[in-house]
Amino acid sequence: MLSPTIKTTVAGIILIASTLASVASTLLVTQEITNEARIATIGLDVFWDMTCTRRCTSINWGALMPGESKITRIYVKNTGEAPIISSFNTTDWNPSNASQYISLSWNFGDVPLQPLRVRPTNFTLTISPLIYGITTFSFKITVIGTLA
Repeated sequence: MLSPTIKTTVAGIILIASTLASVASTLLVTQEITNEARIATIGLDVFWDMTCTRRCTSINWGALMPGESKITRIYVKNTGEAPIISSFNTTDWNPSNASQYISLSWNFGDVPLQPLRVRPTNFTLTISPLIYGITTFSFKITVIGTLA
């Protein structure tokens, strides 16, 4: 059986550890992360609207919190004369370690996009809950159309 002094000390240590964990969680939750991604295209075009009147050259993701995801819809148009499949890549991350904590995916799919057709596509940006020390970042998205 522990003496009253040891019980109080153990309880105090648990309370301090619990408080530190709570403060650490609060610091992460209040960290806003903002950015803008530039978009380049090869063999196709991307737009903000289904009628393809507003070209999409960048995405402003706004403020995001660690562990949060944000979906942005774009419209991919095959401007060529043959069916294409599409992919994308990201480069020029600033800061360079941001890509370790931030990921980008999309739902373009595997079905070829026919000439002059438009496909709604969602980009999903996900911030790792473990991100630390990054409050702003930028990167380049290159959307690539290749013959199907």
